[in-house]
Amino acid sequence: MGAEHSAGGMNAFLELTKLNDDYRKRGVLKAFLEGAGDGKRSFYIQLIEKYRKEWTLVPEWYSQRMKRYETSLTHSSYTRFIVQNQSALVMGQGQSSILETHVTLHRIYGVPYLPGTAIKGVTAHYCHRYVGEEHVEFRIGGKYYNLLFGCEDQASRIHYHDAFPTEDTIGQALVLDVMTPHHHEYNLNGESMKPPRDDDSPVPIPFLSVRADFQVLLSCESVNEDSVALLGLAQKLVVAAMEHEGIGGKINAGYGRFKKAAEL
Repeated sequence: MGAEHSAGGMNAFLELTKLNDDYRKRGVLKAFLEGAGDGKRSFYIQLIEKYRKEWTLVPEWYSQRMKRYETSLTHSSYTRFIVQNQSALVMGQGQSSILETHVTLHRIYGVPYLPGTAIKGVTAHYCHRYVGEEHVEFRIGGKYYNLLFGCEDQASRIHYHDAFPTEDTIGQALVLDVMTPHHHEYNLNGESMKPPRDDDSPVPIPFLSVRADFQVLLSCESVNEDSVALLGLAQKLVVAAMEHEGIGGKINAGYGRFKKAAEL
């Protein structure tokens, strides 16, 4: 798998998570030691520049790898479509990181992606909460809910695959973002510190977010009219969930919104 990576070898996931023998000179260590502020911001800017240089021309292996997902489904029904980015995406920020904030990147390819489990999870939530409000069979335990997402007694008929950036947006996928908590000390130490005050100084914290369109792939092992209809239903739910609910973190702040762009 590693041999599929581009000739330059820059992998954003490894840049953020791994230290080599020359780790004392690595920007990630400097950013960690300096904490929030200019050191971390500079590190992210340099990483984004290296990433964009690496993906200025999309390598052939990436195109082939994306096609391979589809060709592996020769005995299955499937649907492919693009969801277009409407706002910055924050995925994986709750995971542990020496840099305080994290971002979900593929371990092998080093690019942002939407895990199939995340797509399935947000769609299942949307289906139960909103569609199920009007149609009981779309609630947890209902006939269509079980077909789309499974239950304790049966597996889901639909497979939700990982979604990867489109070739025309992958090169600009990583962007610098910032959050500005106003009670930084209190948030770190809780009850051991004085309570938060209106005159607390805000502390800008830089972090990485994602701006890219994604190729979504859904499949069903059987090939018949029922499978095609179920896939069509699943696609509508995925698009509605990502458009109205959003995916990833900070969705209440407007992050993670998409809309359907095109069929593939």
